[in-house]
Amino acid sequence: METDLAVKKKTLDAEEFNKVIKLYSRKIYHVAYSYLKNVEDAADITQETFFRAFRNLSNYCLEKPIFPWLYQITKNLCLNTLRKRNRESEEDTNFCLYPSSLLGPEEAYQREFSSISLKKALNALPLNFREILILKEFDGFCYAEISQILEIPVGTVMSRLFYARQKLKDLLQDKEKI
Repeated sequence: METDLAVKKKTLDAEEFNKVIKLYSRKIYHVAYSYLKNVEDAADITQETFFRAFRNLSNYCLEKPIFPWLYQITKNLCLNTLRKRNRESEEDTNFCLYPSSLLGPEEAYQREFSSISLKKALNALPLNFREILILKEFDGFCYAEISQILEIPVGTVMSRLFYARQKLKDLLQDKEKI
């Protein structure tokens, strides 16, 4: 994770806040997309996150990194959106879980099949398991950073990650039997 921007004052002008947006917009978009699985909704949530952050900067604790605060705003907006939909999206995601390369047809099919299986298994996980796996395995955050983002102890991060990986493994093994 790149170094967190230190916001040292409760009011920022538009130019100063643009630095925050440039530094975190991609990560916030990825967080929103991981919840909503919809490009347009993720873009809307990203924009709304920064709008609310700018409007409520006085509520931000200056001693803490800003990303966990932005993450919480994003997460709450996503959960509200999901509640409004009254269901969690089961749509297929568009991001690739494997790097692209020149593959033969059989190898390409196997990777696509594996990618689809992994996406379905991730979507079948409880939200707290899926969230922690995405933060660790796809976003590359360390235990301490995940602890800050989710506002839970490091031990809970480690425990939840262990059980999330185990549940994911079980789901993937069950799918292979079919």
